[in-house]
Amino acid sequence: MADIIGKFIERHGEDVLEALLVDQTTRRNIICADSEYSDHGYGFDCMDEIAIPQLTGKYAGLIRTRADKALESQSHRKRDDDEQGDEAGGDDGDAPTFDSRL
Repeated sequence: MADIIGKFIERHGEDVLEALLVDQTTRRNIICADSEYSDHGYGFDCMDEIAIPQLTGKYAGLIRTRADKALESQSHRKRDDDEQGDEAGGDDGDAPTFDSRL
């Protein structure tokens, strides 16, 4: 994602990105709304507005979309389920398995 933001700025400029960060209801920048990033310091608390410095430089790629996080979480759950199945002795091969989350 870091590369995407950088390329976007090169192509369209920071002013376009700044416009995209504005919440159309409040007319202020969108907020993190999640304390997941708060350990990174000032500007990353759940009520802090997202600005270009939080998306570029040393923080490039840090903030991800909900969809990206959901896919990663899904991947971790699947991996954990597979590991638990292995610990329990695995599949006996008699019955097909079905994951209701799929």
